[in-house]
Parts: sequence; structure tokens; C-alpha cells
Amino acid sequence: IVGLGGANGTTLLAGVIANRLKLDWFGPKGEPMTANYNGCITQLNQKGVHGGVGYRDRVKGLADASMAAIGGWDIRPTKPGDALFQQQILDYDMVRQVRDEMNKVKVFRGVYDPRFIGPS
Repeated sequence: IVGLGGANGTTLLAGVIANRLKLDWFGPKGEPMTANYNGCITQLNQKGVHGGVGYRDRVKGLADASMAAIGGWDIRPTKPGDALFQQQILDYDMVRQVRDEMNKVKVFRGVYDPRFIGPS
């Protein structure tokens, strides 16, 4: 993933790790949450009368996303778990549980070229 330490890369990595570890955590209002792949059409089974959007049981051989090997580059030297913590995107209780595992992922050093970097 290009930009592994950014918002998209860290949330993807956190989601895969949370599902891999079958984590439970508390949301911002104290509500219990459980890792799932809701919204990921390759990981959901068909639902409803017309099948819905899931493909898991429709296409043979789709890989389990929890088994994905994730790696990537970033121009920042920050470890992915620390970057996720700093970004304050996901629930703190979930971040607390995935942070150490995320920090084990090696991020390759990206090359900085200002022509390809957005204003954020």
C-alpha cells in the first residue's frame, strides 16, 4: 500500500488485524463492538431475495481477508500503530488492542516528491 502510514492504510491494516484476532472493543459511547467485514463485498455472503452484494458464497476461491499479507511504503517514519493512534480515526479501545501488532509491520521508506503529495 502506498501511504501505509496514512488514514486509509492504517485503517485497512487495523481492520484486518482486528478481524484476524476476532477482537471486541467498546465504541465511543461505551457500546460493545465486534470486528467484522461489513461493507467488504468479497467477504460477505449473499443476503435477501435477490442475493444482495455479497460474493463470498457466490465466487469459489475468494481469499479470506484475515489472511492477507499487508505491506507498503510511506514518506513518514512513524510506525503504523502509532500513526493510527495519532490520527484518532478509530475507537480508542480498538486502537489500544491493535497498536502493538500494527507496529510490527515494516513500512518501507517512501520517496518524497512534492509533485505527488496532496495539501494534507
